Formats: sequence, C-alpha cells, structure tokens
Amino acid sequence: MNNDELATRRAQAIAEDRCFSKGRLRDEFRMKPAPGAEPVKWYKNSYGGRFAVYRIADCVPMREKRPLTSKQQLAGQRLSVLSRLNSTSGRMARQA
Repeated sequence: MNNDELATRRAQAIAEDRCFSKGRLRDEFRMKPAPGAEPVKWYKNSYGGRFAVYRIADCVPMREKRPLTSKQQLAGQRLSVLSRLNSTSGRMARQA
C-alpha cells in the first residue's frame, strides 16, 4: 500500500470517527495511540484477554519503515535457502 492510499484510508476513518484496536491501527493504518490517549472501550476475547479500543482521531502516525540494509537482504536470502534445505523435501533429497 502506498502513502496516498494510506492517507485516504486514514482520512476516511477519521471522518467517520471510527475506533480500532492497537493491532488493527498498526496493521491497517500504520498508527498508534498518542501518549495519554484513553481507550474508548475495552473488550474481552474468548480466552479472557482484555483489549483496548481507541478512536483513530486520538492516534498518531508511526514513523516510516526504513529500507533493509544489504546485510539484512543477504540474511533473508540465506534463511530462504536454509529453510528449503531443512524442509521435508530437502531432507529427502539429501538422503537420496
């Protein structure tokens, strides 16, 4: 999702005065509750955990994601190779 789509989704949610949990704010809108923001409501899931719901107008945008460094990209490539080698089909190929 690019920045224009994100900005329009944020503006639309603010105009509708919608409320979301922290996870949904982070995943869908790249926002977090502002310091000192009070939850509008609490809800309880089936496992007994309590979660706060915040008004999107009381939230602030998160900082932009930084691009991966060259070492991080190499580590990702190495991890993909190792996971393929350690998979069931990779282990069977080593035995054959």
